[in-house]
Amino acid sequence: MHWLETGYRRKIDMRNQAGIGATWALFSSTAAVLKLSLMASGEATDYASASYLPDQTLQATDRPLPRATPRLYYRQRLGSDAVKLTSELWYQQAMQTANDYRWHWETGLEIALNQSFSLKTLAVFHYESAVPQRVQRQDVIWTFGISGKWAAEKTEMKTENSKGEKNEKNQ
Repeated sequence: MHWLETGYRRKIDMRNQAGIGATWALFSSTAAVLKLSLMASGEATDYASASYLPDQTLQATDRPLPRATPRLYYRQRLGSDAVKLTSELWYQQAMQTANDYRWHWETGLEIALNQSFSLKTLAVFHYESAVPQRVQRQDVIWTFGISGKWAAEKTEMKTENSKGEKNEKNQ
């Protein structure tokens, strides 16, 4: 995993985070999927000014700052294939400082226009304990837009040969 982020609202000039992890599908069907991910990462964040923890101590400037992240992802088809509910929740803890953490939850709807494009709207809730002065730790935002999918999904084709044996082929 590699993540680059900037943020005007939270005065993040650059956040560079890289790590390793694993994802498990706890539940998966044609209508819904629930996934759990666990990750360990190193982070370097440059704020527009010094960042402070809730007890007003300066955030550690060690590079990389080690973090641990559990993540849940859920997608549910609503009625037809064209409408999906999505939700993602993650918590990210600095491994060396108990009060240096953040959590993020986004949930929304995706409405397919065709195989390549969808309309998407999300409600995003975010909390970050280390922030520059005069920046709120909690943030709520509503987004909407168009998303694109450039690679075709593989479909599974089941066939039967002349002997009655079944074959499966990914396309």
